[in-house]
Amino acid sequence: LALGACPGSNSGMACVDCLPDHYQENGLCYSCAEAGFALWPLIIAFVVALIVLLGLYKFATKVDKPHRDSMMTVTIGAGLSLATLQALSAFSKVEVQWVEPLQTLRGVFAFLIFDISILRPGCFV
Repeated sequence: LALGACPGSNSGMACVDCLPDHYQENGLCYSCAEAGFALWPLIIAFVVALIVLLGLYKFATKVDKPHRDSMMTVTIGAGLSLATLQALSAFSKVEVQWVEPLQTLRGVFAFLIFDISILRPGCFV
């Protein structure tokens, strides 16, 4: 590679930008046309968020509220558990030889990172 040249589809100062119609993944740029775009993660996230919001609305407007405080405690506990699991899933980015129980858990918690790069935003800008 010549001095001042960028590898592949990278461009700009220090080769940190991508050419138009390319997205960045792990420091390298790839063509949007070759990779194909998966819209399903965005659709699934939208549907799940809509269901959760409808459930919260139904819960908040319920006429008969005998167990409202206990349900709120369970909801807050579930939110805190999700936030904790999301924080723990960040450890999957560390380059370490994981032993088997932790390697399986790392794969299970990987979806909790909510990585926006799976939507390939460089293909839309």
